[in-house]
Amino acid sequence: MAFYDYFSGLLHDLGPDTYLDQLSQLVPEGAAMRGVIANVNRQQLAREFDPCSGETIEDWDDFYDQQHPDFKNWLRDLAKHLEDYRIDTSRYLREEFTLIRSAFSVVERNPGYLSFIRAGRSIALLDDLRKDVLRLLLYYEEWMLHGELLDVPELTQAVQPLWREIRDLPPEKRFRCLLVDEYQDFSTQDLRLLMWVPPRDKENAFFIAGDPVQKIMVKRLSLTDAGLEEGSAKRVEIKKNYRNSRQILKAASQLANEYGRRAAAQGEDVQVLDPELAARETVPPIALKTSVPIRKAWELALECLGSRYTEAWTICLATAAPAAVSVADILAQKPAEVSAKVLSGDCINEKDTMIVGEIHDLKGFEFNVVIILGCDHSSFPGTGVPRDERWRDALRLYVAMTRARDQVYFFYSTEPSEFLLQMKDEMLWQEGEVTVDYDTAPAADDNVRGGAGLSSEAREKIEKLCEVLPETPCHAWFEERDLDTLNRYFAKFVFGKRVLQTTTFREWLTPAHLGDLRWNELLQLRNVGRASVQRLAETLRRHGLDLREASR
Repeated sequence: MAFYDYFSGLLHDLGPDTYLDQLSQLVPEGAAMRGVIANVNRQQLAREFDPCSGETIEDWDDFYDQQHPDFKNWLRDLAKHLEDYRIDTSRYLREEFTLIRSAFSVVERNPGYLSFIRAGRSIALLDDLRKDVLRLLLYYEEWMLHGELLDVPELTQAVQPLWREIRDLPPEKRFRCLLVDEYQDFSTQDLRLLMWVPPRDKENAFFIAGDPVQKIMVKRLSLTDAGLEEGSAKRVEIKKNYRNSRQILKAASQLANEYGRRAAAQGEDVQVLDPELAARETVPPIALKTSVPIRKAWELALECLGSRYTEAWTICLATAAPAAVSVADILAQKPAEVSAKVLSGDCINEKDTMIVGEIHDLKGFEFNVVIILGCDHSSFPGTGVPRDERWRDALRLYVAMTRARDQVYFFYSTEPSEFLLQMKDEMLWQEGEVTVDYDTAPAADDNVRGGAGLSSEAREKIEKLCEVLPETPCHAWFEERDLDTLNRYFAKFVFGKRVLQTTTFREWLTPAHLGDLRWNELLQLRNVGRASVQRLAETLRRHGLDLREASR
């Protein structure tokens, strides 16, 4: 079972009132958040998306780009502080929210965070800035509660006050024993909750498995604080690596050990590797410089496919720098004869389809060949990441490398990333241009849209609820998040208020009607910010249409 599915079910069974009361105590009487909390549908709370607005737990950009004066006021000093370090404020704030909620319960948050030693974070935040961060976090929680949404860290916050009830659950709601995989992705608070699920009086009831060197998330994780310190828990260390060839693991270990030491110096519990190498031998990882990395990567994928040892589904193309080389960019240049799709949990079921994703999505998968693009010095790690926190990106790359059984390729076009240079003695360095010309996939291919950062399950649910049918005249123009915005526009301004011959979203989604969209009406939709509207405008402009400035 997924963590989210199990604990959201328990929250529905046991009720979120204690959690909501705790949130209410953090805001003064008469605050807008109290009204939001009072109106929360208790039975609907803990959703990953809002079927009315289409908002999902991944819609961070719309929250961050909003123009509410309180939000802008609380953000101002923090943004100025981070910009002095040339830090991406949006990313940093989102990670800070996760860190706070992984370390403290709702009632512990305010006093605890102000004196908290932020292990793994290199940018100091003084008291005034921390208070601003706490205000912003409360506002984010209010924003999410409008749609009865809880992201994973907030679900833990909501369930945490119910630990006594979890301890006393009937047998049909708990398990004789529990195995937690990839424990390094959880927080101290998550593990505390999970430990209450199996019976406390049973021996060998709670198991965790994972690899500390793969700890890449900004979360507080301490086995000691979770009650799993040496002595109370038995530990077994498995050093033998059965997946990767000797050459892949030797290179990956050099990367992980250097950046693991840097993480440990910041107080993170990341172990330095000393793995036992597999007996299997392959060619060392290859760093390839080329002026046309995407086309060259597809050429290489075709070569691998021509080998009788590799099937399509065992080949993965991944981007290390989505801002520079997006999943959509990669799919848009795929050979016409190749079937390819965005990485998802069911990719193994389509044997004739290659896989494309971002490196952090590869965790938990295994491929024969992994081809990693975007490994330029200028784009990976990103410029908005603090220098002393680049170890997370290095470990993300380590994770992606170790998804490969037989071969790893890195592509760059100018200067190689510092991460590649760290492994230089264990890699082959080559240069090359495209030698095989091929036709690319049609631009209208659904694969080109790349998924907009949502899980396949979330996209399917949104499409079903909004009745977005797959073959509409302009459907292929837009990403899923933009289709959702258009559907909500249709529901509010077309279907509900205007008398037209067309009565369904499918019939309405045509160039004639899209040319009638208004900026100010789009901005009236809840949780649609200027960034979302600008993205829509750019898409329409590519197809010869412009957003109108004002309503009729």
